[in-house]
Amino acid sequence: MNLHNGLVWGIQSTFLLMLTLVACRFLGRAPAVRLLVCRSSAIGVVALLFGAMWLDGRVTPIVPIEPIAPYFTATVAQPNQDRSVAHASSTGAFHQPSSVHQPSDEQPLVQLESTLYAIWVAGVLVLAAILAVGYLRLWRLTRKCSVLLDGPIFDAVATASSEMNVKLPRILVGVDVATPFVSGVAKANLFLPAGWVKSQDEQTIGAIVRHEVAHLAGKDLQWSLFCRLATILLWPQLLLGLLKRPAATASEEMCDRKVLESGYPPEKYASTLVDLRDALKSRRRTIPVGIGAVAIRSSFGKRIETIMSHSEGLVHGVSKKSLIAWGGAVILVGCATTVLFATPRWNRSAGFAAMQQRPPSGRFSVRLVTPDGKPPTGWAGLLFSGKSRDDEYVELPIRDGSVDVDLSVRSGYPRVTLVAKVSGFGISFRRLWPAEKPIHELMLAPATRLTGQVLLPDGKPAARVRAVVKMIGTVRMTPESYSVIRLTSELQKVVCAWTDANGKFAIDGLPQGCRLTYDIDDERFAVCDDVDHQTPLANLATTIADTLHLHPAASFEGRVTIDGKSAKGVRIGAQEHMQSGDPGKALWGDAVTDASGRFHMGRLNAGVYNVIADLQDNLDSTVTAVAHEGLAVAEGQTKKGVDFFLIPGGVVTGTVSGPNGSPLAGILVGIYGPAHPRTSAWVQNNETGKDGRYKLRVPPGENYIYLQNGGDSHTGQTIQVRASETTTVDFKVAN
Repeated sequence: MNLHNGLVWGIQSTFLLMLTLVACRFLGRAPAVRLLVCRSSAIGVVALLFGAMWLDGRVTPIVPIEPIAPYFTATVAQPNQDRSVAHASSTGAFHQPSSVHQPSDEQPLVQLESTLYAIWVAGVLVLAAILAVGYLRLWRLTRKCSVLLDGPIFDAVATASSEMNVKLPRILVGVDVATPFVSGVAKANLFLPAGWVKSQDEQTIGAIVRHEVAHLAGKDLQWSLFCRLATILLWPQLLLGLLKRPAATASEEMCDRKVLESGYPPEKYASTLVDLRDALKSRRRTIPVGIGAVAIRSSFGKRIETIMSHSEGLVHGVSKKSLIAWGGAVILVGCATTVLFATPRWNRSAGFAAMQQRPPSGRFSVRLVTPDGKPPTGWAGLLFSGKSRDDEYVELPIRDGSVDVDLSVRSGYPRVTLVAKVSGFGISFRRLWPAEKPIHELMLAPATRLTGQVLLPDGKPAARVRAVVKMIGTVRMTPESYSVIRLTSELQKVVCAWTDANGKFAIDGLPQGCRLTYDIDDERFAVCDDVDHQTPLANLATTIADTLHLHPAASFEGRVTIDGKSAKGVRIGAQEHMQSGDPGKALWGDAVTDASGRFHMGRLNAGVYNVIADLQDNLDSTVTAVAHEGLAVAEGQTKKGVDFFLIPGGVVTGTVSGPNGSPLAGILVGIYGPAHPRTSAWVQNNETGKDGRYKLRVPPGENYIYLQNGGDSHTGQTIQVRASETTTVDFKVAN
C-alpha cells in the first residue's frame, strides 16, 4: 500500500468509526445492537484496508486527493517500451509487470514513506510487547491456581455451560486472582478468587459464574482478541481504540441480562458487582484487559443503573431488520467515502492507454520558473514522441521567461513534452500532453555534473569515445507529468562528452534528483543504456557514476520479403527471451530494412532474443510475419539468415461489450502467438473503436488473446487461427 491509498483508508475508516461512536450514543438501551455495531465496524475497518490496497477509485472524485504515485520504474524507461506505446493500435505495447527501482537517498518521498513505515512498525512492536506481557502474567497466574474438578461451583458452571450450549471451561481457583474472569480463545478458563469463593453463598456464585459463561457463549473473548490485534496493527487509526469501551460495556450488559433472566434479584446482583469492583480496586496484581480477559469495570455506574431498572433496559435484542440496516450502513459508508475521496492509482497500462487517445491540440503559454524569479535565458522546445523511435524535436524561443506552445505543429504523436535548458540549471522537462488540464509552469531543476570512467573490454581506459545521455527520468511517475524522455539526436548533442586519455568524462547541465541512462556512441560495443546502467543524479553539484565496462557488440542480419520481393522500410525489433534462464536484462534492439529488404541490427548485448517484425504505419492490417523465437547470440557474433516473410495470415476480430451488452470503446485487446511469442513482453494489440470492435492480423497457428485493460485475469483464451480465415472472439466485461 502506498501513502495515497493509506490516506484514503484513513478517511474512510474515520467516517465509519465516527458513525459507529455516534450510533452507540443513540443505542443506549439496546446493548445487543450496540455490540453488533461495534463488531461490524471493526470488521469494516479491516475490510476497507484490504480494499484500499487494490483501490482504483474514481477518475474525478467529488473531493479529490492528490495521488502519491509509484516511483520511476526501470522497465518504463526502456526504449523498446517507448516504441511499443507508439503503435499500440497495431503491433502493440509491452505488457509486463513493472519492477520498481529501489529508492535512493535523494528521494524525499521515499524517505517519508520509509520513516512512516518505521514509525508504524515501532508502534506495532510496542503494542505487541504489551500484549505479550499480559499473556505472560496470565500464564504465571495460571501456574499458581488449582483446578476445580467437582463440588457445587463445578456443578453451577456445568449447568450454565449446558444451558448456553458452550464447552465446559477449566475452573481455576487461586489466592492471587482478584476477581472472577474468563480467558482463552481455543481453550477457555474460568478464574475465581479463592477467598471470594469461600465467603459467598451458592446462589451468588452461580450468578457470577453464569455471567462469565455468558461471555463464552457470546464469543466475547474471540472478538476481544480480534479487536485487540486490529488495534495493534492499525494503531495509527486512533478512533479504533475508542471502540473498546462501548463494545465492552455492551458485552457486559448482555451478560448481566443472562444473569437477571435466571431470576437472580437485581438488587443483590448489583451489590455483588459493587463488592467485586471494590475488591479489584484494592488488588494491584490484576490481569490486563488486553489479553482477552473481559473486565467488569466498563461504564460501571451505567451498568448498575441498568441492572436496577432491568425491565426497562435489557429487553432489546437484534432483529433481522436491525442487522440488515447496519450492514447496509457499513457498505454505504465505504462506498460513499470511496466516491467522495478516492482517486485512482497511477497504473502503467491505464496510463499508456490514455496516451493513445485524441491527438494533441491547443495553444497556450508556459512560464519557466526559477528560484530567484529572474527571467531565464537559454533554449526550449517540444519533444513529440510515442509514434515510433523517430521522435521529433521542435525548437521554441524563450520570450520574457515564457514559451508559447502550439501542440498541433506535429501530427500523429500521442505524447508531447516541453524540454528546456537554461543557463545555470539542468535540462528540465514536463509532459504537456496528454494532461487533464493545461500546464502553465515548468520549474527549472538545479544542475549537476555527471562524471565517470569508461573501460574497454580488456580493462584499459576507453579514450576518445563519446558518452551520450539517452534518457532522463524523474523520480516519480504521476498522471500529471510524464516522467521519462528519450533524447533526440539534437538534444543528445547538448548532454554529451568525449572521454580523455584515462577514459574519464564529464557531462554538464543535468537535472539534480533525476535518473538517466547514458551510452557510448560506438558501433563496436553493445549498448549500455539498459537497466543495469541507470544512474541516479545526486542533489549535489557533482554526481559520480559507476565505472562503465564496454562489451563487444553482437548483431543480427536478415532480409524481409513479400511475395518474393524486397520489403523496404520495415522495422525489425528484438527483445529478450523471458524464459532464457537469465531474464531481466532488458535486452533489446531494432533496425529498418533498406531498399533491398536487408537489415543489420547491431550493438546488441549477448543473450537470447525474440526477433519480431514490427509492422507499423498500418502495414499490419494487410500482412503479418512469424517471429524468430529464442535466438542466442554471443559477444562479437553476427547471426545471419534472420529472414522474415510477410504473409496475409488470418484475422482475429470481435467485439468487447459491457455488462448490459453495450459496446466498449478504448479497450486494448492483446494477442500472443507466432508473431509475438509469449516468451517476451511485446504484445500485439488493437484498441476497440466506438462500436466496440477490434481486428488483429496474425500468422496461422495457436494464439492467446486477452483484454489488456478493462478485463480481469479470466478474460484470456487460446484459439487456433487458420490462414486466410477469420476467427471471431467476443469479450464481455463483467463490470
